[in-house]
Parts: sequence; C-alpha cells; structure tokens
Amino acid sequence: MFWSGDAGTYSDAPKAASAINRIGQFWKPWFYKYLETIQSTGSCTEYIPLRDYYHRHTSGMFWEMEEIIPFGNHPVFRFACGWLMPPKASLLKLTQGKTIKRLYEEKHVIQDMFMPVDTLSEILEVFEEQFKVYPLWLCPFKLPQNPGLVHPKQDKTMMYVDVGAYSVPKVENFQAKKALKCVEHFVCKKDGFQMLYADNTLTREEFGEMFDRELYDNVRERYGCVNAFPDVYDKVGRHA
Repeated sequence: MFWSGDAGTYSDAPKAASAINRIGQFWKPWFYKYLETIQSTGSCTEYIPLRDYYHRHTSGMFWEMEEIIPFGNHPVFRFACGWLMPPKASLLKLTQGKTIKRLYEEKHVIQDMFMPVDTLSEILEVFEEQFKVYPLWLCPFKLPQNPGLVHPKQDKTMMYVDVGAYSVPKVENFQAKKALKCVEHFVCKKDGFQMLYADNTLTREEFGEMFDRELYDNVRERYGCVNAFPDVYDKVGRHA
C-alpha cells in the first residue's frame, strides 16, 4: 500500500456512511490481506477513521501474526477470538520454550533499518541477498539534525526510510548471524541506523560508529549516571 497526497485525502465526513471502513474493529480482516483482495478485484474508494488508520497493522502485527497463528485471519477465528489480537509480546515470550526461542533466532527475521533515502535501492538489494523476506515495510520520514544518538551524519535534516523485514527468510542455507552481520556492516557504511528492539551483532566499537554517543556520554557523566545505570550498549548488545 502507498499513501500520498495524490492518492489519499483527509476528510471530516464521508459522502456516504456505507463508505466508512472501520478496519480497527476486531472482526475485520488483517489489513494487508484486505489490500490483497482490493488488488485482485480492482480499485475502490472508502473512508477510514484516523484512529483505525493509525492502527491498521495492529491486529495482524503487520504480517507477523500469520507466522504465529496461521488460521488467525479466518472469519470464524476473527469473530470468536479476534478481540484477543494481537497477543502481548510478553505473553508470547513467557510461553516460549528453548526450542521455539532458538528457532526464532536462527530461522526468523525481525529487523528495521533506517537508511538515507538515496540508498534505498542498495539496501533492498542487500535485504534480497541476505534475507529474501517479503513483503517489506517501507516508511519514509524526515530525520532532523538534532543532538542525540540518531541523526544524519551530514549537518542538515535529511530524508530517511525505514526498511522493515518481518518473516521467515527464503535464502537457502540461511545463517542468521552471518546474514545480519552483512546487513549491519552495509547499514553502518551508508550512515544508516539499526533499530535496537531487534537482535543485533554489533560490537561496542561498531555501536559507537553507528550511533552518536557524544551527548549521551556527556549527560551520563554530568549527572553521575556512569556507575549508577547500565550503558545503553549493555542493554541491547549481544556482545555485552
């Protein structure tokens, strides 16, 4: 799905009540599956409440829920249990055994990379080579030149794009750590950023190269946090 000023407009009220699609209701199909039906039947015009639009991917966790509950988009399941979706991540982790956890680590990709928009074609090729995961999440945004861990290396606000991959990789003989390391190396070389909710293989030095620690370290030093609180890398780095 693409959203732009030319393809969609904001409206205070629909022309007809029947044109409203409240896609946030629990019995509604997963949004990306709904888009597939539109693609196969042709175009349509409808009105989506703003809150529903913001949460259009919530019930299906983008397209991850199909991997967790393959029958989750079935109408019977949606009407009976759709109000339970999506399950809390903490609950999923609580019910994970060692085998399932290892399976996710070795045979599953959940990654978001923030890349300068002029490197989009290159990062897509890298994702294809290392992950071969589709569909991909592409979300352009402005990254301001403000102090902090994440800002453009150039001294100006720049357009970036979030490239997200969430699924089972289709690469033959997939090696998770090796593939992720290749992607991280490319992202760092092109002045991109890896989102730290996901697994990473960054060393402490690589982390410092990818993220600007100057302000962060100054604040920790100024307010006596160095010995009081763990470093951000120690919270997210596998090598810590």
